[in-house]
Amino acid sequence: MRRKLSTAKRTVTNTKVRNAQKVTYKGIKFQSKLEVYCYRYGKEELGYPLEYESFKTTLFVGPRLDGYLYQPNKSKHIALDTTKLRDITYSPDFTFVHRTKGGLEYFIVIECKGRANDSYPLKKKMFLALMNRKYGQNFYFFEPHNQLQIRECFEIIKNLLKLHVKRIYEVLEGVYNNDSLRKTIVPLFIGNPGGGKTAIINQFAEDKKVKIVELITFQMSPFEISGIAMPNKTTKKMTYYNFDKLENLVDGDILFFDELLNGN
Repeated sequence: MRRKLSTAKRTVTNTKVRNAQKVTYKGIKFQSKLEVYCYRYGKEELGYPLEYESFKTTLFVGPRLDGYLYQPNKSKHIALDTTKLRDITYSPDFTFVHRTKGGLEYFIVIECKGRANDSYPLKKKMFLALMNRKYGQNFYFFEPHNQLQIRECFEIIKNLLKLHVKRIYEVLEGVYNNDSLRKTIVPLFIGNPGGGKTAIINQFAEDKKVKIVELITFQMSPFEISGIAMPNKTTKKMTYYNFDKLENLVDGDILFFDELLNGN
């Protein structure tokens, strides 16, 4: 027997909206049940220092026009509007700084999509561009749409240090263990300060049980690395003197140029 197909009409405002019911929990007015779940799971169960809608960012500073804007006024008549254009601001649902045991710091943003908002896609792009310029690789944006995805986000956050270390270690191991690559390739790691690159490279040398010579380039002159010619009173000739730190290096030891792009 065939089932009769229901033709009842349903009103759908946005297929991505889930649990868009405002809820007050512990004195905080959340916009959705999904936000409450994120707060309870991330802050109360896992202990992360989540802050709710505390990070207000100005994405666009509205100017006062030099030209003339005519639009309907409160009386619904076209009139000159001389007011300053409104700023465009955005406050993500949750933000916090995640500090790992390895000394790394990440700025974490979690946006629970629980309420329809036509301006959100544009604000999201502007916000991501701003955070990318400010934080670079130390910035993570998560947009979960359900409880399972929230749990997956926090699992990724928990393993950020492992992922960061793993990426650098894979490059170091790949070059170090290949004699041909070691002669032709010098790994270069670029990232914002505080990312843990120096600590990871020093740990790699310790794991390999080899000597590491660290040269902080912005604190040195080029001659300290290449060597310098000095007068020799005995021979009455110029004698080239090497930098003592580079002596006695053997195959397998690591020469580490730190802050290379800031060097002289």
